Amino acid sequence: MPHSPSPLLATKLFVPRPRQSLVLRPQLAQRLDQALAHPLTLVSAPAGFGKTTLVSSWASGQSMAVAWLSLDAADNDPARFVRYLAAALQSANAAVGQALCALPAAAQPPIEAAITDLINDLAASPTELLLVLDDLHLIDNPQVEETLRTLVAHQPPQLHLLLITREDPPLPLARLRGSGHLVEVRAQDLRFSLEEAAAFLNQVMGLALTPVQIQELDVRIEGWVAGLQLAALSLQQSDDPAVLIDGLSSSHHFILSYLTEEVLRRQPPEMQTFLLQTSVLNRLHGPLCDAVTGRTDSSDLLEQLYTANAFVVALDAEHRWFRYHHLFGELLRSQLQSRRPQAVPGLLRQAAQWCAAQDLPADAIDYALAAADYSYVVALLEQHARPLVLQGYAASVAGWLQQLPEAWRSAGPQANLAFAWSLLLRGQLGEIDRYLHNVEVSMAGDSTVENDARSSPVQAGLRAELLALRAGLVSLRGDT
Repeated sequence: MPHSPSPLLATKLFVPRPRQSLVLRPQLAQRLDQALAHPLTLVSAPAGFGKTTLVSSWASGQSMAVAWLSLDAADNDPARFVRYLAAALQSANAAVGQALCALPAAAQPPIEAAITDLINDLAASPTELLLVLDDLHLIDNPQVEETLRTLVAHQPPQLHLLLITREDPPLPLARLRGSGHLVEVRAQDLRFSLEEAAAFLNQVMGLALTPVQIQELDVRIEGWVAGLQLAALSLQQSDDPAVLIDGLSSSHHFILSYLTEEVLRRQPPEMQTFLLQTSVLNRLHGPLCDAVTGRTDSSDLLEQLYTANAFVVALDAEHRWFRYHHLFGELLRSQLQSRRPQAVPGLLRQAAQWCAAQDLPADAIDYALAAADYSYVVALLEQHARPLVLQGYAASVAGWLQQLPEAWRSAGPQANLAFAWSLLLRGQLGEIDRYLHNVEVSMAGDSTVENDARSSPVQAGLRAELLALRAGLVSLRGDT
């Protein structure tokens, strides 16, 4: 059984590189420059307003060191969040988080001690550092949110913090605003002006719209960047731009549905299929997309989409990993669910199997759960749950447990031991006994187990661990 720590994904620490063909927005860049005189910058707007594009293009021109962390739902595990935070900071300043990153995952200190160590390292550093946390709205774990509040409350002067989010974070924004600690960039600031919309449509997207057509489109879309991009992709292959523009209403929901169907309809059939099939993936990689779609040219298609400004974001400098723009990915998944719902479980299952073969167990488990392939989930948990718990990912394992239907939670002694450990480490003692009972039932039903436990070293180890857990549990309840 593998006990090596799960590798950190370098793509989460990559500062998205701005495209060469980008609408320059000097007034917003100047505003972000001025914000560096304040401890905290908040870029908060709904999906599709170009938040990440703005900040990444601006950050790439900064002289100070930039630490970037792209957050996802899995970072609600406090141990994982701290590991990635330390790795991001160390990527910008090797002296920050050095001791923390050197520790094995299983030896990581509690999250409160870890964030204190990172703050002290930052305070001791003579150089300024910009830390960007992207997609902060995906974090809803109270312990991780409290860690963020601690960082803001004790932020050393060398650190400037920039948060990118769809929703305002649980921070004392009114107090920070009143004390001059906070600079905000919001949806009204991010909307394209008429001049910026014209530059985007005609220069970046290669259209030849008249000023009147641009103004009509802007009136309907109101400077919303994602809406303009969807419209441009549709207009690139439209014989009559006026018809498409007239078909738009002022409702963002309607615009999304209308333009997504238009964009897909105008793609070649094989590209439509590729877009829909790969929409189930959190990250796009040529071999992974090949495994899901059955193709052999996915890397070329991803590069083609990136070159065409078609809602693909590069996650590394080599263009090996990508993701769909969040909003476009959501739209594609909605289209896939309405057009081919029966295909979704199989696509997710293929993704899970590829990730398992590549030693990406957390991704494999997530995809298998999404596919409702619970027998495969249990098989993966039997192999990987205990090592992940011992590496500090108790919250992740507990989250997988909560997603398993009740009937499947008793399957597999290794998985149940991992569940018991995750609950013990999180102080939820009252829920542990049922999982220890599941272990006993599972072992009793195994025909390889005889009265002499030495007949199976694996079973002997399980029995010893079960007894050790029971002893620890009784001791914690005060009956030493």
